[in-house]
Amino acid sequence: MLSGLVFTAGLALLQGGLTIMNDFDHHDMWGWGDGWGIVMFLMMIVFWGAVAALIVWVIRQADRGRGGEDPLEIAKRRLARGDITEEEFERIRRTLS
Repeated sequence: MLSGLVFTAGLALLQGGLTIMNDFDHHDMWGWGDGWGIVMFLMMIVFWGAVAALIVWVIRQADRGRGGEDPLEIAKRRLARGDITEEEFERIRRTLS
């Protein structure tokens, strides 16, 4: 979904860039001209790939911050509530150690 949105946005920007280039120097970018067209196209791909990678990295970092509770603390609360016996708590504690 995100990659489709990034791809669509990249195409929209590319189309806008083509219009601007054609208005100023009447050079057809799709003809690849002196080779700069392909360089700009590849740089656009690199740019949007970097933007997508940054978004993925930020989301993963945010998820890592919510790592959850310590399993031993959960077991302690369950023991205090009477959900598990002392034997079950000791088995969990040994398993987690």
